[in-house]
Amino acid sequence: MPTYGSKWPVYKVQWDGMSLKAAQLSEINATAKRLVAAKARYQVVEKATGVPWWWIACVHEREASQSWSASLAQGDPWNRVSTHVPRGRGPFPSWEAAAIDALKLDGVTKVVDWRLEKALYYWELYNGWGYFNHGVPSPYVWGATSVQRPGKYVSDGVWSSTATDKQLGCAAMLKAMMKLDPSINPARETAGATPEPVPPVQPLKGTRWIQDSLNRVTGSKLDVDGDYGPQTIVIVKAYQSSRRLVVDGKWGDKTSAAMDADLAKLKPVAAAVVAPTKSWWRRMLGM
Repeated sequence: MPTYGSKWPVYKVQWDGMSLKAAQLSEINATAKRLVAAKARYQVVEKATGVPWWWIACVHEREASQSWSASLAQGDPWNRVSTHVPRGRGPFPSWEAAAIDALKLDGVTKVVDWRLEKALYYWELYNGWGYFNHGVPSPYVWGATSVQRPGKYVSDGVWSSTATDKQLGCAAMLKAMMKLDPSINPARETAGATPEPVPPVQPLKGTRWIQDSLNRVTGSKLDVDGDYGPQTIVIVKAYQSSRRLVVDGKWGDKTSAAMDADLAKLKPVAAAVVAPTKSWWRRMLGM
């Protein structure tokens, strides 16, 4: 998991040199207009969490095509207990309540301030580091821009170096939203600024993904809570032992590869009732 300090100079160059794809410009503008129109509703969540409304809006579009029936966390209906990662959340009394829960669960409510480069970093962190680990700019952030490069998870755990994500990225949406609403004007990062506290180091695929995968493959009953604590480490060690791997409780490349192989043997999980633009397995793998 890269630190913000290592990533913000890269984001700065990418943002400054970014252009929007002409073929998707109409879609980008229409989406930005729709998101800005819902500003007041997003501001309710901003007030409760400190997360900028425009950051929330872009996540809502990526996770659920701005469906007000779908949770910000994973696109499941918020008025039911979620069945996709993160599982077991809800039901909630409103979309806003579900959104607040999702933002707190992912830790973005602890961000000190919201400089532009930091917004880009936390969009990528929110989605996961799967693309980063393949050396590809995350389409969650850079989709529909000149920064985007081929590379995509085309099915559960299956990576294609030639496929391209067609969904709009958060940077493209933000760029268009800034033109529509001049109040969206995040400060820029500068060398020597007060550094953001480094988030705790998590396994590459995300602790909740690991916990959920262990439960599915081994039948364990871990709480999918994102805490890579003693109980999770015990199950990881047991899994490593069963696969004749080094038993150290750490989620390295070999353990991850073994899990990918085991998951591929399982029957697909039924689709969510509300079909988000990004399916549950993309959420888990950071796509």
